[in-house]
Amino acid sequence: MISISQKQFYNRINPQYLRYEINKPYASYLVRKIVNLLNKTKALNVLEIGAGQGRFSIELTKHVNHLTATDISQNELNLLEKLKKTIGIKNITVEEIDIRKRNSKHKHKYDAIVGFHVLHHISKKYYFSVADNIKNMIKKDGCVSFIEPNNLYPFHIVEMLITKDMEWRIEKGIYSDYIGSFKKACKAKGLKLTICRKFGFFPPPIINKFPWVIKLDRIIEKIPLFNQFFCPFILVSFQKEG
Repeated sequence: MISISQKQFYNRINPQYLRYEINKPYASYLVRKIVNLLNKTKALNVLEIGAGQGRFSIELTKHVNHLTATDISQNELNLLEKLKKTIGIKNITVEEIDIRKRNSKHKHKYDAIVGFHVLHHISKKYYFSVADNIKNMIKKDGCVSFIEPNNLYPFHIVEMLITKDMEWRIEKGIYSDYIGSFKKACKAKGLKLTICRKFGFFPPPIINKFPWVIKLDRIIEKIPLFNQFFCPFILVSFQKEG
């Protein structure tokens, strides 16, 4: 949600598939993957990049002391602010931040920085700036974790075709080596790669309708070679050195 065209897109359209209410099983599934890493670092104060309408934010608040949910789209954040008040969540702050740019007013450092399906929306030319900003916003030994689409998974394009408001021009970054580029940028900025693995099998609509299928994911994702192409998600995590 970071390029100008994408900012305009999300300020104009509120994609239904990003709503928290219809994604609770799916959101819980992915958030647990991140939380398992945060627990190891005893993260209390967490920054989420690309929070959007709060599809994952609401689940995150159940596991951290305080969450700062950020996005570049004020329209999406307004929806998250409304959802936060409706549910009555107190441990979340909603803030408009462009992670590509250094924000001199934002002095706070976090125990962890996380994001879900956001890196592929950011042009790779900004990755060094993003990595540098993340390094400056994270505490020593802090955890930086993202869950992203697997660029080798062939069925993302099917999801784009059948999902209302999911457009190729917004999601096309999936089919590039964006994870490799981001890892290089993080390494250059002193963020050490600790985890990079593919997981899952079933797409979000199936998980939301039949939550029990995630038990099968754990079996399928362990099959060599098969998991490289047919696991739809990548978990990548870094730690700030020094």
